[in-house]
Amino acid sequence: MGSFHIAIGVGNPVGGDFVSVPKALVDPGAAHTMLPESLLSYIHLAPRERFTWSFADGRSKELGELGYGTARISIDDGTGIVR
Repeated sequence: MGSFHIAIGVGNPVGGDFVSVPKALVDPGAAHTMLPESLLSYIHLAPRERFTWSFADGRSKELGELGYGTARISIDDGTGIVR
């Protein structure tokens, strides 16, 4: 199955409103959920960890501005926590 787009909501895991993301890219083979720093700042999420990502083309990059943490995601009628 290839990648596709879906509407989701993103929220702080401790509660509050969801922010609508009308066209989120979904890669069924991905191991992590990546969201823009601006969106995470808007819902008051700070990174819990910072680390270096290794990409399929061999590049590595520290994505400290994104960090690693948890968020609530809403898809259709379901919600869950992603890390």
